[in-house]
Amino acid sequence: ASPGSPPLLTATPRLASCRYAPREQTENGCVQVALDFEHPYSTKPLLWKVLFRAKRFIYLLWLFLPCAAVGLVVQLTQSKRCRRHWLRLLVSTMERAGCSFQKFGQWLSMRPDIVSPDTATALSKLRMDAPQHDFEHTRLVIQEAFGADIGELFEEFAHEPVASGTVAQVYKATLRPAHGFEGSNGDQVHRVAVKVRHPAVVAETFFDVSIIFGFISISEFCHFMTLPLDAASKQDFCQVLQRQVNLGWEAFHLQKFEENFVAEIARGDIAFPRVHQELLSAAVLIESWAPGQTVDTIFSEVGDFFKRVKPASEESMPVAETKRRLAGIVFDVTMKMMVRDNLCHGDLHAGNLLFDDANGPLTVLDAGLTTSMSERSWPMFRNLLKTMCNGQAGGRGGTTAQDEIHGGGAAEGGQEG
Repeated sequence: ASPGSPPLLTATPRLASCRYAPREQTENGCVQVALDFEHPYSTKPLLWKVLFRAKRFIYLLWLFLPCAAVGLVVQLTQSKRCRRHWLRLLVSTMERAGCSFQKFGQWLSMRPDIVSPDTATALSKLRMDAPQHDFEHTRLVIQEAFGADIGELFEEFAHEPVASGTVAQVYKATLRPAHGFEGSNGDQVHRVAVKVRHPAVVAETFFDVSIIFGFISISEFCHFMTLPLDAASKQDFCQVLQRQVNLGWEAFHLQKFEENFVAEIARGDIAFPRVHQELLSAAVLIESWAPGQTVDTIFSEVGDFFKRVKPASEESMPVAETKRRLAGIVFDVTMKMMVRDNLCHGDLHAGNLLFDDANGPLTVLDAGLTTSMSERSWPMFRNLLKTMCNGQAGGRGGTTAQDEIHGGGAAEGGQEG
């Protein structure tokens, strides 16, 4: 890459040998990941796709009809009691609608500039544990992916998941000695986290984004809600969501992060789970188990959109020091991902960050979603950073840089994971 341009996203032969990894293409002697993505349903016959979309649209219309009716009552009556009921109904409806609506609700919950505070608070529940699928589906998916039963691969396998997200849920398990793999320290890994894709994710990511953006267009036309999203945003959101269908992308991203943060890992500041490269499929990901607790347990004293509910003076010195250390690591990691590596974790919230003790490494989880800027957008972003560092963000220089980003190709700098 030329000086000042974003680094290329490349794969190593280690993961490239896996048949479930994202596709690669050789160019100028290096293995570069193909950035295009094709949804499994895109190759279906035209008639099949038309019938599927009609069926999906009718189902979602029926599902959201009660929520829309209660919302209309709230608008007419301005009843606070009805509004609380509507918010609960909205969250439960989006959970039942599937991962596309859950992801959209999660994004809205972090945008208090778009939705009201009570709506953002209600939708924040979607960032907690998502609906779970039954264990029988997990057993069948593992059997289909690896041609072996759970008992043949694992000595122990918890029947209840430790967590569930919008795309997959995670189990704690122990591999049999014959199926162990090499960890980051060269030791054999047997205690693992097994991520299994939910059964309806493939179907829910094919057409639902078009429905969501259709609703956005209607809302903007009726002046009900305005969102800073355009056609390019729709394409990016759709591509990012659909790529998460293939867990091989998450395996690739974890490997890239491990390569990018060699020095930080050696210092003990940060860690990434090591992926089992032989037992890997589009629907199952096996990675080393990361001990610890999520960062939100220690930062839980800050809530209500960063309003501190406990004075810092009341915190014990060890807790305050741990908070400062973790905050410093998160800041440094984020800046390195964005400015130096051009490969950012796209879902770096507190629930995806684990720490084991006050001096242990911070472990980053769930790398299925990443973002990266195109080579065309990089000079404009660099210009914006320069004007901010020079204290010109509010002047003509900052205005020019922002105008260039909004009007000159930032849409091409979309997500890559």
